[in-house]
This record gives sequence, C-alpha cells and structure tokens, in this order.
Amino acid sequence: MIRTLCCVLVLCHVLPQTYSSCGHPVKNPIHYHSDHFDRVIGGEEARMGSLPWMVMLTENGAQVCGGSVITDRLVLTAAHCFEDPESLDPRRWLAYVGKHHLRYQDLTEQKHTINQIVMHEGYDKDTARNDIAILILNERVMFNSFVMPICLPGFSLSSLLNHHSHSNHVYGIVAGWGDTREDNPRFVLNQVSLPILNDRVCGAHNWYGSEFLPQTTFCAGYEQGGKDACLGDSGGPFIVKNHNGLWVQVGITSWGYDCAQPRAPGIYIDVTMYMPWITQKAQKFNIYIPYLAT
Repeated sequence: MIRTLCCVLVLCHVLPQTYSSCGHPVKNPIHYHSDHFDRVIGGEEARMGSLPWMVMLTENGAQVCGGSVITDRLVLTAAHCFEDPESLDPRRWLAYVGKHHLRYQDLTEQKHTINQIVMHEGYDKDTARNDIAILILNERVMFNSFVMPICLPGFSLSSLLNHHSHSNHVYGIVAGWGDTREDNPRFVLNQVSLPILNDRVCGAHNWYGSEFLPQTTFCAGYEQGGKDACLGDSGGPFIVKNHNGLWVQVGITSWGYDCAQPRAPGIYIDVTMYMPWITQKAQKFNIYIPYLAT
C-alpha cells in the first residue's frame, strides 16, 4: 500500500501543468556565498528539480553542451557549440529537459529533436564575440515540476550590479554536466555559486587583458581559482535571484583559460545585452517570449 502511494505521488509531480511564471522551481537551488566552500570545478550535485530550466545537448549521442528553456519551443545556448560546419545540422542534436543523470534515463526527462539552429550573425570564433544561439524545437516542451522556463532579464547587468554596490558581490549559479576533474560527483548535474567580477578586474593585463570583451560579456569566479564551469558546460545559464525571489538568466557559459585557474575566471555572455536579438529571432518564428523579470 505504501509503495503504491509513493508511485502515485511521484506521478502527480510530473504531470503536465500550465505555467504563467518562470524561475520559480518547486525545490530551491543550493546557493552558497562562502568563499571557503571547498568544492571545485563543478561545485556539487544539484538537487533534482531545483534547476528545471536546464537543458542537456547531445551531438550524435555524446553530451557536448548545455542550454536553458526560455519558452516551450526555444532553448538558449552558446554559438560555439555549433561552430564546426557539420554541427550546424540539426539532425545531429538532441535536447534533453528534466534530466539529472548523464548516463541513464531519468523518469522526469523529455527528449526533443531540433528544427533549426539560429546562431548570432556576428559570432566570431576567434574572439568568441556574440557567442549566443537559439534552438527551435520540433515539439513543445511539456512543463511540469521538473521542467519549466527560466526568466529572462528585463533589466541591464549594470543596473543589477549598481543596485548591489553596497555589498561585496552579486553571486550567481552556473550548472552543467561538464568536466568535474573527478573532484565532485560525476555523471550528474552539478552546480557552483560564483561572484560576478568587475570588468576592470577581468580586463586587467595579468587577468584576461584585451581578450576580455566588456559590455557584452562578464566574468565570474575567484582570483585564486578553484571553482568554475568547465568543458561540457558551455551554453548553460548563469542565473541570479532577483528581488522578487525569481531566478533570472543573466549569462551564458562561453569560455575561459582551462578551468578554475587563478586569475582566469569563466567568461559569460551578458544576456541582458542580447534581449533585442533574442526577441527578434523569436518573433521571426512567431514565438512570443512571456517570461521576463525585472
């Protein structure tokens, strides 16, 4: 009797629902602000269902990149995932939502084929400028407790940082199924909390220098290194919690020198600067983006 009841409860949580909001998971993500939290690279295993907008992208069956659900037909990710000519074929790709484990099927997961890959027209693979892309799914994502959209920003990153100028840093979460350097749980969705750093710091000559592109990118991490996104996490969202308690995507994991190295934090595309481009591309496919947060 107890076993039967448990099964019923699980099924209730994954039944389709209609969502009029975004960025409000049933389970809150673990969100540490401590510089002394000693996990590295991937941080720690995420709570199942706490990051329901996460997308795992596979190319010919191999996990390659991450992404985020921004509507029931759109996934936001990084352009460099598709910079090889053969990778522009949508038939090579699958998008998994509601997923937690890398190597076996989750009861909550949904598998989606890709209709079209839309890379930013100004993407430069040498500098990673405009490293942003949108995937158009063939079928709509079914929203439930384990799959829901992330909010997109109705504000600028500079306004967010200015609003928190009285505190030391604005912290966000980055997550993915990428390399953990074997120091953290492997083959599951991992996450790490990172502070957004000042552009002047990222552009310093003994950091990234002229390779850092201010205004359209930002960096997040620690001077001493130790915590970072890594290979395979590209395209995943960098999220912050707004004043209304909603999680908002302000960044896309783009690149960095190796992983978790001193004075080489991860570089993220500033999503707030690309909202006109995202909206324009969505409208081209007659898709409305209802999930904005201020």
